[in-house]
Amino acid sequence: MIENNIFHPRIQLRPRHFGFSNIVEVKLRLHNYTNEDITEFIKYLKECPYVAEVISLSGEWDFTLIIIAKDSEHLNRISLSIREKFNKMINSWSESLSVRVYKFEVYDMVKLMDCSGNVKK
Repeated sequence: MIENNIFHPRIQLRPRHFGFSNIVEVKLRLHNYTNEDITEFIKYLKECPYVAEVISLSGEWDFTLIIIAKDSEHLNRISLSIREKFNKMINSWSESLSVRVYKFEVYDMVKLMDCSGNVKK
């Protein structure tokens, strides 16, 4: 199951318990970019230890990021480093600070699938 990317065993630690009080979702709209630009952009974000998630979207926004920072000054440094490096392709940047998590990646695959393994409708 691990080899087929069906199951990802992990323990998820909560950043706030380690002094990272700012968990911020960033929505990005891009423009004027090439495939090489996108590849470099994604590589940079994946290698940044403070960027916990990088997700490509459909709709109004092109990407969403989750940035984990110790405080507002730390968040500002992380954001500026991304924005300055990719300023020619970032058209819009919108941040939202996570205040409290009520449900996070909680689902029951058995309830989502019927007995034959098909998606319930």
